[in-house]
Amino acid sequence: MATNNTASDQNAESFLRAGLIVKKFEIPALPPDLLDVGLQLDDLRLLKAGWYDGINGKSFRGQDLDWLATTWKRLQPNHVELPHIYPTPSGEVQAEWTFGQREILVRIDINSRRGRWYCMNMNEPSEEYDEEHDLDLEQVEAWKWLFQRISHLQAKLV
Repeated sequence: MATNNTASDQNAESFLRAGLIVKKFEIPALPPDLLDVGLQLDDLRLLKAGWYDGINGKSFRGQDLDWLATTWKRLQPNHVELPHIYPTPSGEVQAEWTFGQREILVRIDINSRRGRWYCMNMNEPSEEYDEEHDLDLEQVEAWKWLFQRISHLQAKLV
């Protein structure tokens, strides 16, 4: 029996093949205060070990979440859109943005303070990303690069 996958399903599958978690569903626009990075990270404090399925899903250390929230708030320019933030079962923080047909994911290992940027054009699904970039988030230059790329993609929609 043939499955009838939509382009959106196929795109989400491309992300999943690359080991990324993608919740591909329509998210209504939220007021900016609900997207506040600090508030979203505070929700992660409530997760206990095994939160994902009873076995998988690492909990987060408060001091690591504090570092990420403080650094993000200090370095993000006001004009840059706030992300949706999700936990990953492996204990990373995943920030997501959508700009037109571009999906942006930043996976952040808050223990090592390193991240990885992924950008994919959802109109052209493949197993490879249009862009991948490693980030040393202890370096201000990495944050500047991140916010400049987001600002650039955000501006293309205006």
